[in-house]
Amino acid sequence: MNGGMGVLTSLFGRHRIGLLITLAFLPVASGILLVVGKERMPDFGGLLVFLGFTIALFYLVAVFLHSDSDVATPGSTYPTYYFTLPVKTSELALWPVLGGIVFVGLLTFGVSFAIDKAHYSFNYIGATFVVVSLLTTMQAVFWYPIGIPYSKLVLSIAVIVGLFLLGFSRSIWGIGEGVQTGIYIAVISISAGIAWLGVVKARSGLSIFNFSNLHMSVGDRLNLPPFSNPNSAQLWYEWRQQGRLFPGLTLAFVLIFVAVSYTNDTLSPLDVLATPTEVMPTASTFLSVFYRMMIVLLPVFAWVVGFGMKRTELKRGDGSFHLYFATRPLADSSMVWAKFRVALKSTLWAWTFMVLATIPFLFTPAGRYVNGHSSGPEGMLYQILPEFLTPQILVMVLCGLLGFMFLSWRNLVVGLWTELSGNINLRYLQPFTSILIYIGAVSLPNWVYKDMTWFAYLMVGVLVLKFACAIKVGLSMRTQGLLTNRQLVLNASYYVICALVLYACAYVVFGPSITEMHNGTNPDPLWNHLNLLLIVLWCVPIVRILLATKMLSLNRHR
Repeated sequence: MNGGMGVLTSLFGRHRIGLLITLAFLPVASGILLVVGKERMPDFGGLLVFLGFTIALFYLVAVFLHSDSDVATPGSTYPTYYFTLPVKTSELALWPVLGGIVFVGLLTFGVSFAIDKAHYSFNYIGATFVVVSLLTTMQAVFWYPIGIPYSKLVLSIAVIVGLFLLGFSRSIWGIGEGVQTGIYIAVISISAGIAWLGVVKARSGLSIFNFSNLHMSVGDRLNLPPFSNPNSAQLWYEWRQQGRLFPGLTLAFVLIFVAVSYTNDTLSPLDVLATPTEVMPTASTFLSVFYRMMIVLLPVFAWVVGFGMKRTELKRGDGSFHLYFATRPLADSSMVWAKFRVALKSTLWAWTFMVLATIPFLFTPAGRYVNGHSSGPEGMLYQILPEFLTPQILVMVLCGLLGFMFLSWRNLVVGLWTELSGNINLRYLQPFTSILIYIGAVSLPNWVYKDMTWFAYLMVGVLVLKFACAIKVGLSMRTQGLLTNRQLVLNASYYVICALVLYACAYVVFGPSITEMHNGTNPDPLWNHLNLLLIVLWCVPIVRILLATKMLSLNRHR
């Protein structure tokens, strides 16, 4: 057998179950789209189908990327156990690249073609080029040994933004279809060559730079006083291990956002600052439109990082717990508490970068929007903005910022219990279940929300179950000696304080407009605010926070 074909066979064999599920889902979902069509497809059903397509295609990209790839690795993420095989380097590198181009490309083309024929007006040629370009560029980024920690994360963001701009290049810069296709082919070809060179260097033990986290860690500590206690050492380690990823991801993203914003000179209204007379400031379109997307994406980034896009003390393949970490002179609760504190520090740094990213926009042209017409540039944004910043607006902005910061921290730590459990199935099942719940919630038709009474009763039932599980887990941990009475009281106090602060922030932001969901009906404001409080109590984690310590104990002392 050809060596490259053997590599591909091994790759398919390792992911045979996932590939079988994917290959079963894609034709069935495509057939449903073709038979039902856009006109008869329910919104929720169409959303689930498109979500399934997206997850399946990203999974296929991960298969040919080698799914154990770690964004924090300074060197190549190509599996090193392949390097000792009597196989040519070109076969190790180029066969997975070419196999991915053919396999993923054909499936993407088929799915996209079905979407277009179902009357969704989808560019199936462009979509195929985008997915194949994403695959090859990610292979180049992850397989090339750069030698700088987290360089793969920064380059991945740059690649995704670049492909996003390339996809809209025809409408943004007026590039012809032939030129766009040629750029895609060039990107795919160059990326394949870089991926091959990366495997060549990695197999020879070479890299562009020679940064080593271990050596850097030792060097950082040589000139510093010793740690005063194990908790300080754990905090230092947690920050270096996983605390810097979320702020680094945010910094890279906002820098790219600010840099790209200078390519656009149009103005759009800032409707969140509209006065009762419908006068509002106008600012850069990137600030008024895409900045909101940035704010929403930060908690999403935190959720992705919290569910595994970081270094882990567990082996990704089998979930085993390394003996070195298991024998640390720290209690289980202290180790988990250190992770919570580092997550808070990461959140503060990330949102600091986000706030600082808005400063350049204060020195961009701005104007006023009056009676449906824009006056054009009248000065800099910092000159026009003060007349619209009332005390109510400032309080609302502050409350919104605090709310999103809490959600970011919550998303960083909410998946710790699955990671510390050592169960690889839980680590995938928990985020997948959460995605289905969120997609289902936002996909409900508008008439469902006209009468929130049923929703309040549903939330009460969910909260009763949630608190009952929390009490059971807490008492079990107290019996096992994992939590003391003092720690139980402190945890309950923290939960109540966080819930009240978050409710106050949500009330300030959403309270004035909460009745708009009822489309002109005359609901009871107190009942609406009760619904808001129930949602807040549901969003603040309690069972999963307690389970983090319990799961660590089970995995550490098994």
